[in-house]
Amino acid sequence: GVGRRSSSGCIRMWPEDVEELFSLVKVGTPLRVINDPYKAGWLHNKLYLESHVPLEEQQNYYEKQPMKPLMTAIDEVTRGRPAEVDLTVAKRVAAQQNGIPQQIGIAK
Repeated sequence: GVGRRSSSGCIRMWPEDVEELFSLVKVGTPLRVINDPYKAGWLHNKLYLESHVPLEEQQNYYEKQPMKPLMTAIDEVTRGRPAEVDLTVAKRVAAQQNGIPQQIGIAK
């Protein structure tokens, strides 16, 4: 079940990742779990996108309008920081749904 939705509310990790996380994070640190197949963000001046398979109950929504949620994720993170986005690469990353962040643009 590591990396997969296999129960309600459980976050499963490999033992070595738990050890590393434990050494990096203080007890009581707030956690926010994001249920969104598309996540965009910055690392330095590079814009990244990662894509995951939508939850079963959300798949119909994402199949009907696949570009809208993708563009929303990109627009939200570039609203205050303009970027040159390669939409061809963004569409490819979105289709892969492998959860690996990949560069899709750079800051202007």
